[in-house]
Amino acid sequence: MPAGFCFEQSTKGASLAIVVGSLTADTVPTLRPYRAILWFVAPAQRTTWPADLPAPCGVVDIPANSPGAIEAALDSFVLRDTRCLPTVLLSEAVLGDEASANALGEIIPALRRIHTIRQTRQIDGGLWQRHVLSNLAAYVRRRLPPEWAGTLAGLPAVICGAGPSLDTTGPLLKDVVQRAVVFSADSALGALARQQVVADFGISLDAAKVPEKCLAGVSHPPRWLGLANLSPPEWLQVPVEAGSFFCSSSQITVDWLEAQGVARTLVPGQDNCGVTALALARFLGCSPIYLFGMDQALDENEQQRRHHQGANAELYAESGFKAESRHPRVPGNYAMTVPTHIEGDWQALNATLATWPRGLVFNVTDRGARLNNTTLMAPGDWAVPTGGETKARRVEGMTLTAAPEALVDAVLARVRAGAQARLPQIEALASNVTHSGPALTQHALRLLFANADFAQIMGAFSLKLMPHLPPPLEKDITFWQDLVAECLDLTQLAAKIR
Repeated sequence: MPAGFCFEQSTKGASLAIVVGSLTADTVPTLRPYRAILWFVAPAQRTTWPADLPAPCGVVDIPANSPGAIEAALDSFVLRDTRCLPTVLLSEAVLGDEASANALGEIIPALRRIHTIRQTRQIDGGLWQRHVLSNLAAYVRRRLPPEWAGTLAGLPAVICGAGPSLDTTGPLLKDVVQRAVVFSADSALGALARQQVVADFGISLDAAKVPEKCLAGVSHPPRWLGLANLSPPEWLQVPVEAGSFFCSSSQITVDWLEAQGVARTLVPGQDNCGVTALALARFLGCSPIYLFGMDQALDENEQQRRHHQGANAELYAESGFKAESRHPRVPGNYAMTVPTHIEGDWQALNATLATWPRGLVFNVTDRGARLNNTTLMAPGDWAVPTGGETKARRVEGMTLTAAPEALVDAVLARVRAGAQARLPQIEALASNVTHSGPALTQHALRLLFANADFAQIMGAFSLKLMPHLPPPLEKDITFWQDLVAECLDLTQLAAKIR
């Protein structure tokens, strides 16, 4: 352990450091090599910063003076090195200090989240952007209409996630399907089909979930299909009765489209299908809203099972999930705590629900994680309110508003022109990477992506590429060949968008 510290989480090649707690002269040799330091410290201990160290680039009070202050500081700080995460150090001078321990307890998970985002972007950034570009014309034409707000006001809704409790609650749906509007995550559609229930709205957002895996055994797809920019474009070929529409993703290309006049949808594509379906139900005015299979937790009684019995295992083959791993524990509905494999999703859902009206959302389950501001209801106690109109007239009367063709044509033309203008350069670069070598290839890509329009049109791929454009230079020529080939593939796709 470095002198003066009682905890270290090091990162190979780290140029940044995060330090928690007051410092002594013994810590100076360890901290001197880092080019920037973010310091978490109690205000009264700021005077302990060693005089012979450069000033920290940022100082964050502990305890944090506002919710989210620690995470916001980290998000900004890590941008100083987009390849390596910072090393984290806890001063031994604060050993046993609760505020410092709490800060460390927020810092480590936040860095883990950032690492996952970076790693996933490098693996999947090209695939994501291929989906964005493949869906782009349909997204511009078929977005969730603002006019749908309140369309289904007063109708009860059931939101079906794919958690293990859907095995218990799913069979309850067939007796109320005429009165309740059914929203389903893509991986729950098969479970509904086995109960002869056709969802009114199906939601599919995950770039890895293709329809052939989600719709196996589903004879009747949902009436409406809600997608996001990252959804596999194969979903556009599914013969849904009413049609498909898009919810806007948090994505650079979507930001660029908004600047061209393509407004974002009032319901964004959120953390997962279930949360997005929940937001859509509220937007449409449904009330009350019942959650089925929204466990947000593993089933400890059945080998840490994460989904309902009939879920297609191939959907999650590359998720990295391992049932035997140690998982964080969160408050449970029928147990003090339960393990969860999606702690971030659970936190995001809780944050959303905390702001909603009391009495709107009921969680119908016999297990799972506790959710903020919801009324827990055992499956045997559930019943849809009687009386009132059936859903058919209003659901069947919903239609999509066509986007103005002049806007569609102008936006798609600008995408094509931006790609076509750079396509010859990228084709030449792709045919000459070996001869040019890493340095010239890096320089050529830096010049190409200096164009703001092109960089935004290339969205997720740009975010994958950008960490490799500043020094140090990656010297593996195969790395650059693969990167340029992916760039060429995406540019050719953008150049043909209609």
